[in-house]
Amino acid sequence: MAVLETILGNISVDSQFAIMLRDNAYNVVLVAAVIMALLVAYAILAKPRKEKIKKALFIGIAGVAVLSTLYLAGSTVYLNIVSPTGGPVHWHTDYEVWHCGNKLDLIDPTGIDNRVGTWEVHEHNDDRMHIEGTIVDLEQASFRHFFEIIGTKFSDVGLTYPTVSGNVTLPYAGACNGKHAELQAFLLRVTNPQDAKQWVYEQQKIPISLETRMQPYANVPPGDCLIVEYDEVKARTAHSCASYRAAMNRGELHGR
Repeated sequence: MAVLETILGNISVDSQFAIMLRDNAYNVVLVAAVIMALLVAYAILAKPRKEKIKKALFIGIAGVAVLSTLYLAGSTVYLNIVSPTGGPVHWHTDYEVWHCGNKLDLIDPTGIDNRVGTWEVHEHNDDRMHIEGTIVDLEQASFRHFFEIIGTKFSDVGLTYPTVSGNVTLPYAGACNGKHAELQAFLLRVTNPQDAKQWVYEQQKIPISLETRMQPYANVPPGDCLIVEYDEVKARTAHSCASYRAAMNRGELHGR
């Protein structure tokens, strides 16, 4: 329920209706499959001889299949119509979270899906934000939305990040190693994404509310690198994402 409330947030009524249609699609498919299975089982076991019964069974099976298909097609079309991107996207941003000089490791994915989060917004134990599928509001592409979806709790005093070692609280202000520390966010963003493998990135400090939206790219770089760091107050961070470091080592990325 908490995840659903996070997804709905302040999005429009049309978008909420689209989400309802999409989420109900799974139930529609399940119910349709059960009904068709029961009708087929009856036809096999009862072996009705009357043509009227055979015809009714055929119409029933075909009707359920057609109606469920129409529902899926209609909900998909409507979702794409109300989506601000006009259809499915595949965007990525790499990120790291640091606490007093220690890099935090997000909880491990569970289940066959191998993800933490939802179908559309998740992480695969790869320090990468994934937005895959059709989004209904651009706020779903914000860093804050991602962190909320994976279980991060924002409060008046800081944020609590779920790690493999348990929840870790990063206060907005406090101390690290006996020195004053604050929770900060640094964004490494490519300024010339069109110049493949000749990228230049700039580092900027962004509000810790993390409402900034990710760049719409599948590869990183030119996708963003986000560093969330609880440490001494600084204008720039010395940290960067593994993908950015690898690109710099290959001579494909340079910083300013």
